[in-house]
Amino acid sequence: GLVCSEEPITASSDQGRAVLSVREVPMEMLEPFLPEEWSFEGDTTADLVANWGQGGAQWQANLQLLSELAITAVNDYGQPVELPTINLDAKIEANQAQAQADVLLALSEVGELTLNLAVNDPLGQGVLDGQLRANNITLAPYRPMLVGMDELEGGLNGNVQIGGTTSQPDLQGELALRSLRISGPDIPITIVDGELAVAFDGEEGNIDGFLAAERGRLSISGNAYWPTDEAWRIGIDLNATQEPLLVVLPQFGRLEAAPDIRIRITPKRLQVRGNVDLPWARLEVGDLPSSATSPSPDEIIITERDDREAERQARLAAEAGNDPSAADELADTGMALDVLITLNLGRDMQISAYGLESGLGGSLEIRQDSGALQLFGDVNLVNGRFQAFGQDLLIRRGQLIFSGPPGLPVLDFEAIRNPDITEDDVIAGLRVTGDAEQPNVMIFSEPAMDETRALSYLLRGRAPDASGGGVDSALTTALIGMSLGRTGGAVGSIGEAFGIDDLTLDTTGAGDDSQVAVSGQLSDDLRISYGVGIFSPIAELTLRYTLWRNLYLQAVSGASQAVDLIYTFTRSGDPYIYPQQ
Repeated sequence: GLVCSEEPITASSDQGRAVLSVREVPMEMLEPFLPEEWSFEGDTTADLVANWGQGGAQWQANLQLLSELAITAVNDYGQPVELPTINLDAKIEANQAQAQADVLLALSEVGELTLNLAVNDPLGQGVLDGQLRANNITLAPYRPMLVGMDELEGGLNGNVQIGGTTSQPDLQGELALRSLRISGPDIPITIVDGELAVAFDGEEGNIDGFLAAERGRLSISGNAYWPTDEAWRIGIDLNATQEPLLVVLPQFGRLEAAPDIRIRITPKRLQVRGNVDLPWARLEVGDLPSSATSPSPDEIIITERDDREAERQARLAAEAGNDPSAADELADTGMALDVLITLNLGRDMQISAYGLESGLGGSLEIRQDSGALQLFGDVNLVNGRFQAFGQDLLIRRGQLIFSGPPGLPVLDFEAIRNPDITEDDVIAGLRVTGDAEQPNVMIFSEPAMDETRALSYLLRGRAPDASGGGVDSALTTALIGMSLGRTGGAVGSIGEAFGIDDLTLDTTGAGDDSQVAVSGQLSDDLRISYGVGIFSPIAELTLRYTLWRNLYLQAVSGASQAVDLIYTFTRSGDPYIYPQQ
């Protein structure tokens, strides 16, 4: 860049004059203040005329500033993103009696921000008179910065009158972000409409807004104060208890959340209090077809975002010895963190995970203050059932008890074999207790008996044979089931070679009726299954044809033949869908 004087500078103890110009100052000089790998392009020009007299008692300055700035940012995937170009046009005229500033900040394809402000008696009382205007500042051009987001829309508009004095400003007017829309594969809540407005009234502002999701609505209210003689404070309330929000968790299912949260912020504390009710959920964990190919256990997939985050954490660890928590980072700014949220699991929560079908209940307290996040409370399995590896177990008691770090719950489980397929009115099961990292597993029975007999009832449903083969056969069933779980990828590939979709190999039945079955889709509507008994030579061929949605015609040929008409349904279904307001 170039700085020069357009005419000789005259200066004395009584008076003086200077006319300066600045040309093509490169904006790259600001890059050290940017996030890593961001860059600036553009330049700035300025013209300054300054006069003073009577030993500085009288003075006048005029400044004309023009700046163009192009920013290249980097998103979380390491991809460069061109942000809208910023053009700044500022004109400032000032003397001992009055100062006037007219500033236009134009964002290409985004909108404009304008400030017109006069200050009377700038070195004394400083009386303010002006306005701030936001003209259709849109969010869409910034969407590429947010990975996993397909849609970002909304516009900021408003007009704020500025009065009062420099020591006690008086703001009147409103700034509002409206027509907000957000969606994408990494966004758990799809926002179809939203609004957030701040109405200014002197030294305070009222906050009002909402977020309308595909299902549900979050109300936002609050206020902010910035008195000159007291510390500023902000209060925000979030509520969706009347219309719970539908939350979609990729690879985990869906749930409804009804938060009632209160956020209070001062220079010394960030406090979060409230409840989050989860009235409904349909969670599916590990629900993949057997033909799906999973990564090798020793394979680690790292995206560029993961790599960049690992580098950041390594750098922080090198500087501070470990990665600070959110509370530590806030403490560095002089602000304490105080979080206490109660999470209530509702009556209509269902989970399906690796053969487990169960309801969920209980409540958890989420706490965080001076350290890492902590969980306190319990999660209960309600009417749970586990069917896998040829076994059918009922969850009689299931608890995860949290009393500290989220990853270290205490287990208290009791699972029994289905009494309907257990002989002699015996109840046999497993008890799992202790820490999740090193649980204690014990076989039990009612009435009490030695562990070998209890194991036979647990795995086979009856007393052991005199030779002990009953226990061996039940163990064989379980081991075959676990082995088949490891071969799904290869079986699926064979099926694709022969034109059979989703070809799977699995165990069905229980006890002596256990089978190894291969099944697949011959067409969109026709499914075939062929099973062979593990402990008997009987084979069974099953054809199922889809007539209409949940209506099937099924033919079975084996030890006997049968043709059945089957209709499937679920009783709970989806919850009531609230109309949008």
